Amino acid sequence: MSGEAWPDIGFTGEDAGVLVRVPGEVSRGAGLIAAEFAPLETGGLVLGRYTAGRTVLTATELLPPPPDSLHGRTDFERGVVGLREAIRAARETDPTVYVAGEWHTHPGGAPTPSGTDHRHMRGFAWRGLFGCRTPVLLIAGGHAGTDAPWSATLYRRWHRALPLERSW
Repeated sequence: MSGEAWPDIGFTGEDAGVLVRVPGEVSRGAGLIAAEFAPLETGGLVLGRYTAGRTVLTATELLPPPPDSLHGRTDFERGVVGLREAIRAARETDPTVYVAGEWHTHPGGAPTPSGTDHRHMRGFAWRGLFGCRTPVLLIAGGHAGTDAPWSATLYRRWHRALPLERSW
C-alpha cells in the first residue's frame, strides 16, 4: 500500500450545499487502518475544517478506532477511550480543526449506510456529539485500497440524511 498513489476524493449534493473533500493522504490512512483490522469493520472520528462560508469540508484526519471499539464482520461500534485527548491534541496542533463526523469500513461490501448507521448518525447530529451538529459519515467499501468505493452522507438535526454524490 505504501507505494500506491492515493487519489483525492470529493463528494457533493444539490441539497447539501457543501463539498466534502478527502485528500489522498487521509484516505490512505484509512486504508492502512482497514488493512490492520481486515476482514472486520473498523472506523473512527473524522476531523476536518470548513471554509469560512461552510461550503467546503476538508477531512484532515480519520482517527483510528479507540481501543474499546467493537469490530465485527458486518458491524462496528466506535469506542470512546482516548477520544477527548486525541481531539484536544489535534486542536492544539491546528485550532481550525473540529470533529466533522465518523468514518468506517464495509470490508468486501458496498459503502452504503445501514439502518444502524443512519440511526447512529441521526443521534450524533441530534445530540451534537463533540460539538458537531452536521456530521458526515464516510464509508469505505471493498478492500479500502486506492480504488475502494467510498460514500459520504450528511446528517442534520431536523432533516433527512443527505447522500452525497462522488464528484471525483
